[in-house]
Amino acid sequence: MLWSGRYDASVTQASSLEPPPAPPHKSEPRGRSPLPTDPRPLLAAMTAPVPHRITVDVYHRMGDLGLLSADARVQLVCGMIYEMPPIAPCHADDGTWGAEVLRKHLMRTDAQVREQYPVVLHDMSEPEPDMVLVKRRKGGYRDRHPTPDDVYLIVEVSDSTLAFDSKVKRLDYARSGIIEYWILDVRARTLIVHHRPDLEGFAEVSRLRAGDKVTLVAFPDVTIPVAEVLGETGPTG
Repeated sequence: MLWSGRYDASVTQASSLEPPPAPPHKSEPRGRSPLPTDPRPLLAAMTAPVPHRITVDVYHRMGDLGLLSADARVQLVCGMIYEMPPIAPCHADDGTWGAEVLRKHLMRTDAQVREQYPVVLHDMSEPEPDMVLVKRRKGGYRDRHPTPDDVYLIVEVSDSTLAFDSKVKRLDYARSGIIEYWILDVRARTLIVHHRPDLEGFAEVSRLRAGDKVTLVAFPDVTIPVAEVLGETGPTG
């Protein structure tokens, strides 16, 4: 069974210890600070478990050795292996429809739509977004997976994974320099559009609904009705 959680270094057994009574006050030699009377912060720092993060190369070797089953729904994000939940029918339908809409609107560009295939963000992240819009490349991507320099847009279809996609993945995508990131919120029927990546996330975030339109950063001449992306109207491109 794959471990998919994160340790919280602030929660340890040390927090349940009662501090010993303070010793009688003694004057300390000048220039020296008194020793702490409460050992809990020091014990916490000494005993807190530290997650062991792995690289993309190690992740692939684990697969080659059979440590990850071929049908395991796992992704490597920031050095951690996450087991993803099964894809619900509404998730699959929104993803399939969204990819079809992107293909029709971008058929005259050099963009290619890939569905649920890996992107290597950096040495410790290889997520598999629901949709990735990448540059067409002579010979394709047979020799390697796309990297941020190849990516125009990443789209995640989010139902049960909304918190993960809007926090963990969002920050990783931004720090990796992904220029545009969409979250298709299955339950709220909204498209959350992220622009201007920086180290804190994305500086510009818009929540769009049917009736709005979205223009791609990489293709300013391509404007798509959000209702199409949400599957509420047929593609017009």
